[in-house]
Amino acid sequence: MGQVITLGAYRDERRFAGRPGAPREKPSLSGEEVWGRNYAELESVVFGLLKVREILEFHGCLAEDTDQRLIEVLDAAFHRPPGRPGRLPETVHPLKDCIAQSVDAENHKQFKTALIVLDLIEKSPQYKETPSR
Repeated sequence: MGQVITLGAYRDERRFAGRPGAPREKPSLSGEEVWGRNYAELESVVFGLLKVREILEFHGCLAEDTDQRLIEVLDAAFHRPPGRPGRLPETVHPLKDCIAQSVDAENHKQFKTALIVLDLIEKSPQYKETPSR
């Protein structure tokens, strides 16, 4: 027979019964970590995508295709033409849409941070060019 539980209890159960090694504490985010990076550099893109993944995993919103989407964004960032966004907008938008649809009262601050990081990854290469490429 079915059992009625609260939505919060269901999310808690999913969050901590997830994959082995799933983060048990809230991901640490600071403004300096997010805003202090040059997302035109690949190292910062990797950092940002790992933070986005950490946030999604903590809140139990890591879908089956999320890892694939993150890899596609990383690939687009790596292969982008200098000074142009390349495929970044078309690879970032589906990920941003997925996150935006999952925002609720419990996770809104961290999900907004994840959306900001994805915006920075998408738009930074147009405005900043690094000599390391």
